[in-house]
Amino acid sequence: FRRKDGSLLPVWVSAFVTFYGGKEVVCAIVRDLSAHKQAEDVLRQSEERYRAIMEQSAEGIFLEDVEARRLLEANTAFQELMGYGPEDIRGLSIYDIVSAPREDMDGRLQEILSSQASYIHERKYRRKDGSLIDVRLSSKLITFAGKKVLCTLVHDITADKQAEQALRESEERYRAIMEQSAEGIFLVDVQTRQIVGANIAFQELLG
Repeated sequence: FRRKDGSLLPVWVSAFVTFYGGKEVVCAIVRDLSAHKQAEDVLRQSEERYRAIMEQSAEGIFLEDVEARRLLEANTAFQELMGYGPEDIRGLSIYDIVSAPREDMDGRLQEILSSQASYIHERKYRRKDGSLIDVRLSSKLITFAGKKVLCTLVHDITADKQAEQALRESEERYRAIMEQSAEGIFLVDVQTRQIVGANIAFQELLG
């Protein structure tokens, strides 16, 4: 409707035919929808921001129904990380993707529900092809569509874990050579000329 000052007003109108003063007239019931339209605009903007964050994030993000333990939705990054398409996500249970005993997973959920704060932990996730990846998770309990929902950010740390394993194996090989060698071995700091390490054979050789 156009108001006296020329501004436009969104309204809801219900009309019906009746008789008034001996004439057939249309009776209209009018409700002001300004506040409703403003709320719709705010909701739409909020939804657009939510979608922008979900889809532009390089981190995997998914929402999990706490009661059903099923995924409600997940962003593209999570789908690509796990090898699932958008049509697969809604049917997934959290038990399908986490490689851990169910009781351990349920216990972890109770910790998150009790803390009411962001909860960071590491897990092994099972991809669609059955391969396992190491992930670091940050989970937070939120309300979504009237339900208790767990919002989880997923960071792939498989490469980090592989690097840690390689470093550990390299360190073990170094120690094996140093300690099992019958020859004396020592390490010298080039700058200070100080001995910074020596094996048992070298220590015994020099007393």
